[in-house]
Amino acid sequence: MRSARSGAFLAVIAMIVAVETGAFHLLLVHRFPLIAWILTASSVSLLLWLVADYAAMGHSAVQVGPDRLEARIGRRVFLTVPSSHVAAVSALDWRGVAGPRGSYLNATKPATPNVLIVFREPVEAQIVGMRRPIEKLALHLDQPERFVEALERLRQNASIPD
Repeated sequence: MRSARSGAFLAVIAMIVAVETGAFHLLLVHRFPLIAWILTASSVSLLLWLVADYAAMGHSAVQVGPDRLEARIGRRVFLTVPSSHVAAVSALDWRGVAGPRGSYLNATKPATPNVLIVFREPVEAQIVGMRRPIEKLALHLDQPERFVEALERLRQNASIPD
């Protein structure tokens, strides 16, 4: 998922956070020093998390095993699903496929997804530490065709009905 990362996007967000943090800190430090330092510490922790997520996106993986599909997308999303829960997998074009609010997760935002995985029933994904049921998972993979072929082959070998 290296191509899903955007260094320019990260740099712009980091600069905006840094400028706003500096301005708020200077505005508040003389009247409310505790609040100023708490907000500054929060912004620094946000910047550290963004950098860690960017680095983790370079090592992210979606693994297709004989009995399960496991996805670890940066520091954002973790998901383990039995292979039998995968209803369909397809490559997406630039238009994408959404669904009802809450059922669709583009785990590699802001990148445009190029693979869509549809589950037979809602599965629980861990998203930034919180759990949420999803029915469709959209990803931006470096080699989407190989992933779709591998998952389709797994579905056929396991004789999972469509």
